[in-house]
Amino acid sequence: MRYMTWVAALTLACIVSACGQQSRAIPWCKTPPGISAVRRLEQTPEPIRRALHDAIGDIAAPGEPFDVTDVSEVGIDRRLVFIWNKGRRWVLVTEHGGFAYNDPVFKYDLSADDQRAEAPVEVTADPATVCDIALGLINDDG
Repeated sequence: MRYMTWVAALTLACIVSACGQQSRAIPWCKTPPGISAVRRLEQTPEPIRRALHDAIGDIAAPGEPFDVTDVSEVGIDRRLVFIWNKGRRWVLVTEHGGFAYNDPVFKYDLSADDQRAEAPVEVTADPATVCDIALGLINDDG
């Protein structure tokens, strides 16, 4: 009986901790030809940073800790994964922790006067679809 209690406790600990995080790993997305990759949010124009912050609030940098589950340890439940740029178009891939982990992908077009992020689009992805969604948004002519 003690063995079953220990197994149940370990299983519950894995559910609410990092045990399940491996399955959430986003695959590496190769940067397509003609697209620039940016590693840090600070490398994007200020209107893009402001629009993203207005949409989701604070965001951890790539590789930094964030709250993957609904258990708050860091206090930030968003993390940047990567950024692609093509001309005035910016696509930002993020992770959103919580009860239902997902990967929001944002598309912004920088205005001609560089003062606004126009035509915002947000698509919720999962790790398996992030690369395809990002590619579709960076090349979207609509």
